[in-house]
Amino acid sequence: MNVQCKNCNKKFIITEDDQKFYANIGVPAPTFCPDCRLQRRLVFRNERTLYYRNCDLCKKRIVSLYHKDSPYIVYCTKCWWSDNWDGVEYGQDYDWNKSLFEQFGELMKKVPRIALISTKNINSPYVNYCINLKDSYFLVGSSDNENCAYANRTFYSKDSYDAFGLVKSELCYETIQLSQSYKSFFSKYSEGIVDSKFVSDCRNSSYCIGCKNIRNKNYQIFNKEYSKEDYYKELQKYNTGSYSEFKKLQDKVKEFFIKLPNMSFRIVHSVNSSGEDLANMKNSKHCFVMRQSENNKYGYFGTNIKDSFDVNFADNVELVYESTNLEQNYKKLFSLTCWFSRYISYCDTCFSSLNLFGCIGLNKKQYCILNKQYTKEEYEELIGKIKEQMG
Repeated sequence: MNVQCKNCNKKFIITEDDQKFYANIGVPAPTFCPDCRLQRRLVFRNERTLYYRNCDLCKKRIVSLYHKDSPYIVYCTKCWWSDNWDGVEYGQDYDWNKSLFEQFGELMKKVPRIALISTKNINSPYVNYCINLKDSYFLVGSSDNENCAYANRTFYSKDSYDAFGLVKSELCYETIQLSQSYKSFFSKYSEGIVDSKFVSDCRNSSYCIGCKNIRNKNYQIFNKEYSKEDYYKELQKYNTGSYSEFKKLQDKVKEFFIKLPNMSFRIVHSVNSSGEDLANMKNSKHCFVMRQSENNKYGYFGTNIKDSFDVNFADNVELVYESTNLEQNYKKLFSLTCWFSRYISYCDTCFSSLNLFGCIGLNKKQYCILNKQYTKEEYEELIGKIKEQMG
């Protein structure tokens, strides 16, 4: 059916499959178009605009997502994860004379917020939306890296700088969407690259300079194959140790790449899927920069996502709708920055929790509404009444 967006007034389509998904997870059809829904979610993800301020608990100077003049209470990561406070202390009764969102807004200004979204990191103080890092600096949306800096969406990598989408790689610099590679620089959209520079769309190749669209080749310069001895002789012509020589090589690479064909869409090993930069996808439409996922729509930046709509910056989730900043979630609706949790709706920055509704800043909790603790029976009864009122 055709629907007019209540935000931008553009028409968009809700298909029969869309309606089945909404019915399956128990939500009404959206009134905003996909683009407006994405913009609304992205408002809640501040990656790199950081500020100095003081922690409201220990009073130490910290780097934070929130300006010192913001209306929120902000704790440094050490204080936020400590046992010195408990989110249920801020619990409030549901007010039937106000909407859920009014009450949620009031709760946002009471519950302490974490300065940076990070946990289980060692000697990595200036990172955001990150987990399991060691000796790393200014990473965003990344995990399981060591000695890396200035990177985004980088995973299981080591000793690499200035990277976007780097996965299972080592000693790489200035790369875009590179995986399982070693000692490769100024390269993009490639896999299994070793000791190479300025390569694009290459696979399983080593010792390459200025190459594009090659597969299973070694000792190549501008797509021309050399013997090992001749390769190193020819390599002497390209001294990238000085900026002027580096710039000459860079310009030559650009001229060479323009003459070669480009992929119309970067969709590989995928079935019945549409979008851009997809790999190992199945039955996923209008998705971008996603891997190993199935039955999705309107997804953006994610890996191992199943049966979900309108999800971005997520990994290892299932049955999720209209949510962002996720890790290992199941049946999560209208929420942001919640990790390792199940059956939660309208929640913000909650971790390792179960059965939450309208909660903020909870860790290892269950059966809470607006941060107030209930029994299982009380929770289920009240949730039914709230949803009926919201409907």
